[in-house]
Amino acid sequence: MICVFFFQCTIFVACLTLDQTRADENRDACVCCYKHKDYQPAECSQTDRLQQVFEKIVAPLLRMTAVKIAVAVFTAAFVGSNLYGTIMLARLTRQTPYHH
Repeated sequence: MICVFFFQCTIFVACLTLDQTRADENRDACVCCYKHKDYQPAECSQTDRLQQVFEKIVAPLLRMTAVKIAVAVFTAAFVGSNLYGTIMLARLTRQTPYHH
């Protein structure tokens, strides 16, 4: 299992390196053999919409006391549910005879 993880990490880094090289050479993303001469990115692609959403919506929402309590309750419920499932799984494997 760990070998698969390391293999995926190395392939991912290699693909990122190749993509960054392609972008640095002003090559097209879909047709890599085409090289842009005077490429100017669109104005709308220069704004970070995700950061704006987090700054204007998510961060103020997470600062509210009711949301903090709800997050703590849901986290405790999920941890409790997973703990119960793990205990039940351990009990079931002890009780199951392995016959062929």
